[in-house]
Amino acid sequence: MNSPIPSSSSLPDSPLSKASILVIWVALPLIVCTAMAALSLGIIPKGVPGEWLWTAPNASLTSWELLAAAATITLYLGYISISFKLLELPTTRLIVVLSMFPAAALVQFGLHLSAPYGYGLAKWPICSFSPGCSGYYLIAKTEASDLPLFLENYPDWVKTKDALHIGTHPPGLIVSSWAWLHFWESYPDSAKTFMASLPAEMRDAARNVIRQGVIPAPDQASIVSIGASHWLLDAMCVWPIFFLVRKLGGTNLIAFQTASLWPVIPSTTMFLPASDSAFAWLVALAVTLSIRNQNSSPTASYCVKLLLCGLILGLGMFFSLVFLPAGMIIAILISAQPGISTRTKARNILTIGTGFLAITTLWATTTSSNPLSIWYSNQINHGRFYLEFPRTYWKWILADFAETTIGLGLPASLLLLTSLIIQFRSFKRRESLSSPAVITTVVLALLALSGKSLSEVGRLWLPFYPLLITPVFKTIPEFQSLKFHLWCIAWTMIQLIWLQSIVQVVYPI
Repeated sequence: MNSPIPSSSSLPDSPLSKASILVIWVALPLIVCTAMAALSLGIIPKGVPGEWLWTAPNASLTSWELLAAAATITLYLGYISISFKLLELPTTRLIVVLSMFPAAALVQFGLHLSAPYGYGLAKWPICSFSPGCSGYYLIAKTEASDLPLFLENYPDWVKTKDALHIGTHPPGLIVSSWAWLHFWESYPDSAKTFMASLPAEMRDAARNVIRQGVIPAPDQASIVSIGASHWLLDAMCVWPIFFLVRKLGGTNLIAFQTASLWPVIPSTTMFLPASDSAFAWLVALAVTLSIRNQNSSPTASYCVKLLLCGLILGLGMFFSLVFLPAGMIIAILISAQPGISTRTKARNILTIGTGFLAITTLWATTTSSNPLSIWYSNQINHGRFYLEFPRTYWKWILADFAETTIGLGLPASLLLLTSLIIQFRSFKRRESLSSPAVITTVVLALLALSGKSLSEVGRLWLPFYPLLITPVFKTIPEFQSLKFHLWCIAWTMIQLIWLQSIVQVVYPI
């Protein structure tokens, strides 16, 4: 990590004219204000009318929440400004990299404080508890007291479950919920102390998740801990994003810019504490491990990284089938790498497959269950969703595009589109075809066109958003300036805070 921050005099010629750059500066606030105002006024629908719509929060922003929003924006912009300076010095560069995770966690916490009361920190315990939001905790509480027996019977048990949450997932989320519950039940006094230390909004939501009575302190601590763990795992994604961009040839500055965009991407905060938030760092880490450093020769350490990549994908498949398209993206990435023989590419993919089979065999043996049977039932149950909740195909193709654009953040979406157009128009067209952003875009588009991902893609596709943002600051030199980056971050945060007051996306409709 020794690449210096380029000065304006050392930057290469921009592929865009000065007028085009000015248009992009003006376009960022324009598209945010226009889109959010149209969404507020109902000009842009919050889904597909007559089939499925996001609902609005039943509370508006208070002065305190607006103050929290202003403070969060100011402090994060200040952190980024200081980090730009520290990145110039080899002695402080590591400090910046290490600080990215706590900074991301804190800014997401601040953004939750900026949401209408009941739709920020309250989401963490409510959504971890409510069967309409997830339901994994209640299964762990009521049906998995004998966890080994439950896991052994899981292949038959899951066949009869719903087409929403429980029936479409392997048992990992239930196991993690069981682990939190088992931990806090072992330390009931500590659970009370833990709950007493929490912010009032979160504490009150945990106490009142049922209409009558109060659940015990260990249960309260468990549902808060489930949400908090997803929050921390989501924030941790900044590290694999940073190293992924570095592997793709980005400087330390570009890698930091890209990673610092992650915690303010609207979907990352708005869909917390949904389990999808916890998967993004695993997907980004797996992709990072699968990519060989540019201009380097294959080494034994690269083979180890490929094995670890396979282990991560296998572990991920214990929690969600979202790791199937993740594996597909990685396989395409390896196959598209230039300058590598077909035999070597096949060997690399086989190495990943070895790691995948190893961890899958381990959890199959440990749980005495059949993963193939579980995954098959998950797919069958997911297919039932479109029978129980019919979707008009072409309307949802358009809705998927709109939700992805807004969920990724309108500024980031504009920069991504600009970057991809520039790459395809330049001599780097061949290189762009093997980039994670292009391959991920194609895979997600195929998922939508196949009819397998119609609606709620802002949540379902969240694990792939780290891959989509990799080129946004890399292609155009003017995007790499501190002023432009602060402008982009500020308007992304404004969009997110505004959006939180317009729609709620986690509670059951």
